[in-house]
Amino acid sequence: MKLVVILFFSSLALAQQSATTSAPCSPIASDNTGTITINCPGVSREDVAALLKQNQGNVKVTLAKIEECAQGIRDIRQEQANRFDEQAHRLSEIMEAVEGADLSPKKLLAKYPLGYVVFDLDYRNDVFPYQSKTLLAKYRLDWTNVGIVEPFCIFHVCQPDHIGLRLPDFEVGNNIVFQGAVVGGPKRVGPLAGSVLNDLEMDPEILAIRKDGIVFMIGFRRFPGAQAK
Repeated sequence: MKLVVILFFSSLALAQQSATTSAPCSPIASDNTGTITINCPGVSREDVAALLKQNQGNVKVTLAKIEECAQGIRDIRQEQANRFDEQAHRLSEIMEAVEGADLSPKKLLAKYPLGYVVFDLDYRNDVFPYQSKTLLAKYRLDWTNVGIVEPFCIFHVCQPDHIGLRLPDFEVGNNIVFQGAVVGGPKRVGPLAGSVLNDLEMDPEILAIRKDGIVFMIGFRRFPGAQAK
């Protein structure tokens, strides 16, 4: 008899428990002894339409951002294409200048045994290297500060028909051994004043004067005074 009473009160306690649920498609199925069928229709068309209408402004903003990014990509591609055309034209003019001066690598190395550098320098001081062959194992050239100096002045006396060239800096290891040197001469095709670093002679030369810049060459050879030692 005790066993029956205990089971009865246990069943009564379970029956008195309240079941709760939340969210759609989560019904309570109490006292289930058979098959349960749950019909979950989801979100209605009206709800979808209202949601889209509510977020219509955000969609327009997103599409505008996408179009802005796409236009930016198109602009970058066009800029790169224009830059390629500009560099191709620039290279063609440099080649014409070098060929017009009848300069071949063989002739240049015969004149400058330690090598040479041919480069174009525009009036924004952008360096465009064309051809180089150097045997300067001891030095490393830094072209960061290379530029055209106009007007070219010596001891505060400026000559408008002259031009200056700021030479590259020279480094040995991590030490700068030659920095900020400026050479100059008449603004015409031909040699400029040279410079010397220890046993190294640097001979700059103007190969061509273009509308947008100047084609320079710097030849390197051993300083004659050092050879006599």
